[in-house]
Parts: sequence; structure tokens; C-alpha cells
Amino acid sequence: MKAVIVLLALLSGVVSFRSQSVAIRGRLMCGSNPASNVRVKLWEEDTGVSEAKKREEGKTVLTRYTDGNGEFLLKGDTVELTPIDPVFKVYHDCDDGIKPGKRKVKFKIPQSYVTNGKTPKKVFDIGTLNLETIFHVSLVRKKLSNLTSTCFFIHPHNFFISLIPNPSSVKVLKSILSSRFSVINI
Repeated sequence: MKAVIVLLALLSGVVSFRSQSVAIRGRLMCGSNPASNVRVKLWEEDTGVSEAKKREEGKTVLTRYTDGNGEFLLKGDTVELTPIDPVFKVYHDCDDGIKPGKRKVKFKIPQSYVTNGKTPKKVFDIGTLNLETIFHVSLVRKKLSNLTSTCFFIHPHNFFISLIPNPSSVKVLKSILSSRFSVINI
């Protein structure tokens, strides 16, 4: 009898995992020009965990590039125990001058566009987005001369640096960020 109960418990856990899918389309512009060959991603983010864990536990569902008109259509699916938290990410250099690295913008996709099964029933149309837009919060990855890769969290009122190996890096960082954000002394 105990073996039957254990078997049923195990089977119910297996059955609970389900395929879920989502789709998003739109057009990216850089000013009046189409933003072609821009990397776009569908990402599944785990909510209810710390930001550090999200970076570890989230996963890319699909990566593509915009076409010559800046248009994209992403459709992807994943198997999860809990409802997925889909995110759309854009990595671009629009209105970035000669600054190294890509700007990253992310958008949460509404749950109403998540479908149970491998094929999405609805497509979230994000419309046309001008990447010159300056968002209040963004994550910037920069390659600096004496750092392999540093991740900065930018906010309109402050910023946090995950790694500063030496004072010259702070100077380089301030010069990179000062054109777009108000920079405070650290």
C-alpha cells in the first residue's frame, strides 16, 4: 500500500511539469532608421528568488536577430513546474556613440500571452519601439580596458558597481556613464 502511495506521488510530480509557450513580435527603430541585426531574446525568469539567483536560474528560450526592417517574431516554449515568467530582452548600440558594449532593455510579457502547450495561441505585439528611448532603469554591460566584464545597475538617482578593481576603472566608468546619467562620486 505504501509503495502505491509513493508511486502515485511520484507520478503526480511528473505530470505537473508542463510545456508552456509564448510569442512576441514587433519592430525596433533607431531614430528614423530600422534597427536591423539587433539581438533579441525570449527569456524565462524565475520570480520569487533574489536578483543573483534570477541570473543563475533564468534561461534563454530563444535568441534571434531583427531583420533588415528591424522586425522580429519570436516563438518559444519551455517545460516548467510552475507558470513561466516570460521576458523579452533587446541588446543594442542605438544612440550609443562609440561607447563599448551593448545597452540592454528588458520587458516582461503579460501572463495572458502564455499558452499551455508547445504552440502559442496568441502573439504579444509590442508595436514599434524607438531604441533611442532612455529608460529610467537599465542594465549596461561595458568592457573596460582593465576589466574583463563588469555589470552596472543604473538608476536615475544612483548606480551600483558590482566590481571595481582599481581607481582608474572608476574614472573610466564615470566618463562612460556621464553623458547619459548623472554620476555621483563614490
